[in-house]
Amino acid sequence: MYKRIFPLLLTLALLLCASPALAAEGDVNILTKDGPVWVGTQREADTLRLLWSSDRGKSWYLADGYVYDTGLTDIQDVQYTGRDYFLTGYQCKFAYTSDDGKLWTQMKIINQPWFEENAGYITNGLCGGSYQLLWTGTEYLMRQSIQGDPRQTHNMRPPNPRNRLVTVLDENYTILSSVAFDGEVQSIRYENGTGYAAVDGVEHSFTRADWENNFEGPGIVYRRFYSDGTVILQQEVNSRGMGRGRCSYDGVNWTQVPDGEEVSFSEGTTGMRAHPYFASTGRGFVRIGAYQRDSLATVDGLHWFSVGDRDWLLESADCWTSVSLEGRRELQFVWTGTEYLVCQDVAHFGPDLYAESAANTKVFFLDENYDQVRQYDFGSKVLRVGCHGGICYAQVQATDPDSGLSAPAVFASEDGERWEETDLESIPVEAGSLKKPPLEGGVYAGGYVLRLEGGSLLVSDDGVYFTPLDTIPPYQDIIPVPYGRMEAYPGRDGMQLRLMAVGGDGSSVLNEKEVSYINADIDAAIAAAFPGDRCYATLDGAYISFDDPPYAKNQRVMVPLRNISEALGFTVEWVNEDGRDLAVCTRDGVTVRVEIGSARAEVNGEACALEAPSEVLRGRTYVPIRFFSEQFGLDVDWDQDSCTVLLKQ
Repeated sequence: MYKRIFPLLLTLALLLCASPALAAEGDVNILTKDGPVWVGTQREADTLRLLWSSDRGKSWYLADGYVYDTGLTDIQDVQYTGRDYFLTGYQCKFAYTSDDGKLWTQMKIINQPWFEENAGYITNGLCGGSYQLLWTGTEYLMRQSIQGDPRQTHNMRPPNPRNRLVTVLDENYTILSSVAFDGEVQSIRYENGTGYAAVDGVEHSFTRADWENNFEGPGIVYRRFYSDGTVILQQEVNSRGMGRGRCSYDGVNWTQVPDGEEVSFSEGTTGMRAHPYFASTGRGFVRIGAYQRDSLATVDGLHWFSVGDRDWLLESADCWTSVSLEGRRELQFVWTGTEYLVCQDVAHFGPDLYAESAANTKVFFLDENYDQVRQYDFGSKVLRVGCHGGICYAQVQATDPDSGLSAPAVFASEDGERWEETDLESIPVEAGSLKKPPLEGGVYAGGYVLRLEGGSLLVSDDGVYFTPLDTIPPYQDIIPVPYGRMEAYPGRDGMQLRLMAVGGDGSSVLNEKEVSYINADIDAAIAAAFPGDRCYATLDGAYISFDDPPYAKNQRVMVPLRNISEALGFTVEWVNEDGRDLAVCTRDGVTVRVEIGSARAEVNGEACALEAPSEVLRGRTYVPIRFFSEQFGLDVDWDQDSCTVLLKQ
């Protein structure tokens, strides 16, 4: 019996020795009685101890994790949020959090912009403020009152603008959104899915709909997108330089990227550190900072790891821009399918200084962990790199030996070790399933071609057949300007588009519009516009684009008259003569007249017959392609396997 009882008594004694009661309630300054435990402080000499009690103040115990530094002698406030405890120090200069009130962790304020930004307002002993946090069940609502020096003659800064916000934080205290009010928020509460904020003595209600899809109220300065073809990465920065990142596979459904110790989407206030540089690698993203040590990489956009110590970055250490210099640090990454191909353009310059990195003449091959596998030095600056059909390419600044002029040359390699100069003028682009490259003004986006035309956004999955996705109203200014420039960021399941209305100078952007499309919806629109098998036509090997598809009828291919005429350089005019509707096509003294709905036609006034009557379908006039082409002196052939009419001049 004693053998069983003795271990229990010994364990109890050890526990009592490990956590001795320190003081009675009267000796403790109680900071909060909310939550599972009470929290208070007790001063001993020059040290302020943080204590907790689980028996309503009868016994107090020393908390773990809190730094008992005589320099941090004052704890301003401790509050229970409904989920955990939040402690702020004197003048809100430091903060701790605790799940149970017993074990505390100091908040790294440099990773929390809303806390770090207040340091600029706390300039002396007359400054200070307070926080109030409430847990809703899925996020925190936070109110603050941060004041600068109150003396009118020494008013360093006005009250923090965030005092007018209810800031929404995730479980890691990272900013998600906010709700703005006309005055300083004095208190907040949350009941049954509704939040309440007291402003100038009046309580205002708000709901989740008021903060969802809203980041820092109306203060967004810019929003940038990046794409690796699978993940779309978004960076938003507000007027105070605070940022957030989000990821999406389709441009519609977004996931917040933690803005913590791994990667920051916020902007600083000095030098090049104010502009985090994100680059797509074709298999994730890289964040390039002001120093190599700030550089990070990710595959999925959510989980980041440091690459700042990699050899290929350290080769540019002598020219990597510091915050005190102007400079350039541009890197291009290409995923070849097994490794990364990288080139750099790193330089710094000042009033009497200009230097380029020796790494600018090299290409680097990295494994999936961004460790260097090999490199190749061209001896001249590498401008761009690419990979197409299993061949690696590098565009290098070279000098023509005959003229002495500088001109880029394209080199190719199958293994990254042996490079040969080619006759190419530019690096080939992977076109996927496209039959023709994007037309001028068109954008290639993950297997689709998009272009803006006549106020409509057109899409194609082969570069030949285009169908409208949406009709976009023009930017309404004094003179309506259509959206004429486009950027596309494709993901695995959809895409994010940025449409821009451009000024008369061709460069200034008057307005922007962001739209997103799911790939399944795009495919459905294309299938509805072009049902069944598609027929094609090429002219000297180049595919002719059609607004409506050609079709086969009675072993003849019928094509839209306007499309085939304009592809051959003819102008088309529609006229009515004696009750007959005619299409008149002209080019270089040749005139072809086609009677709509009839097999009658004329070439330079001479009557001739079509193989089949022209006809109108979906508002388009169709004609037999063989007759029309042969009248213009073209050779006509037919490829049954690809359902393509081959025209040769």
